[in-house]
Amino acid sequence: MIFLTAAPILMWPMALWATPVIMAFVAFLLLGTENIGVQIEEPFSVLPLDAICSAIEGNLKEMERQYLIAARPHNFSSFSPPPADLKTSIVADGQTCPSCLPAELNE
Repeated sequence: MIFLTAAPILMWPMALWATPVIMAFVAFLLLGTENIGVQIEEPFSVLPLDAICSAIEGNLKEMERQYLIAARPHNFSSFSPPPADLKTSIVADGQTCPSCLPAELNE
């Protein structure tokens, strides 16, 4: 910063009225390099980490919900026997689905 303040005084005898244009270009380059250095030192200050973490959390909750639905036991347990006519109780798109039946029931 001291260089940007002192350089125009030292450059005036050589560049005369071109000094402000030259110094504006030099200042742009030096301050841009400084800004890049700050961003490299602390890359997480410019990332939207809260939004990323919220999206990950939502995705994990959805995956957990789908897993729990898929892992839910079927209605046929040892305490409740399957219906008498299991072949007609399994329906897909309004029609009986023989391929959905266990092998011993698919006769």
